Amino acid sequence: MRKLILILSLALLTGCSNVLPDSGSNQITEYKLPSETFAFFEHSDFRIQYPVSYETLRQNQLSSKFSNQAIVAFVSNFKSNFFTSNLVVEKVKVAPNLSSTLFAESVIENNKKQLNTYTELDRTTATSLVNSVPVTTIMIRFTGRLELSNDLVEYVQVYLTDGTNGYIATASYDPNDPNLEADKLIDSLKTFILK
Repeated sequence: MRKLILILSLALLTGCSNVLPDSGSNQITEYKLPSETFAFFEHSDFRIQYPVSYETLRQNQLSSKFSNQAIVAFVSNFKSNFFTSNLVVEKVKVAPNLSSTLFAESVIENNKKQLNTYTELDRTTATSLVNSVPVTTIMIRFTGRLELSNDLVEYVQVYLTDGTNGYIATASYDPNDPNLEADKLIDSLKTFILK
């Protein structure tokens, strides 16, 4: 059940783009957030920005509530009554040279099967960078419950592939969160790139 939550959290990034076109040119510029409110996390495979107030948990620090494929988790210091907002990056094996868009579609279908009351809220085409090359992917926002008795959680995911590796960046949060964690998490997902 906890693995499913992590996978779902990573598949929610629909609707956002992490690279933006430069004005007046055909160049793609990496999306960067203000350093006063967002820090960079550098991994050998990827880079992402996250809210500075979040705790960073590396793979060896992750508890069993996270998927075995999780590389890093960023956890909010605002504790909700039923759910603490987080951002997780996972790495999974995929078929060689699978496109990020096809990978996204397969994860989304899996999320639909594994979550109770799955409801897609928003889906957009997004552009990111993989090895400094622009790629198209999907960012999706959805809600669901792992168990029918659980509270509803909202997720945003974005998906990238490189060779035989697939990466899922998932933000998950209480949809009724008064701290506006969702906006910060979605902004973070827009910065997710593969090196």
